[in-house]
Amino acid sequence: MAPDEARRLALVRFGGVAQIQESHRESRGIAWFEAACQDVRFAIRQMRRSTGFTAIAILTLAIGIGACTAIFSVVNGVILRPLPFKNPDQLVWIWASNLHLTN
Repeated sequence: MAPDEARRLALVRFGGVAQIQESHRESRGIAWFEAACQDVRFAIRQMRRSTGFTAIAILTLAIGIGACTAIFSVVNGVILRPLPFKNPDQLVWIWASNLHLTN
């Protein structure tokens, strides 16, 4: 068999070089990490390309995270954490107002 034909048949039977490299990368066990690194690099390139969108997205995330933190702090302090008194269920609020104002 001619060398060119043997090479062609081998590529057909075993797959191309790119396919073999891909299967080797997958068998190493850290393909997910390499894919994540490629995704991060791509995201950074896209963010550099559209700075206005990036600024608005970061500002929106910052406001959302700050609002969630503030709301959780209030809920935690008022509802979730018990009052710092002995027998808090016996506390009473006494309030009076003077409706008759005298001169």
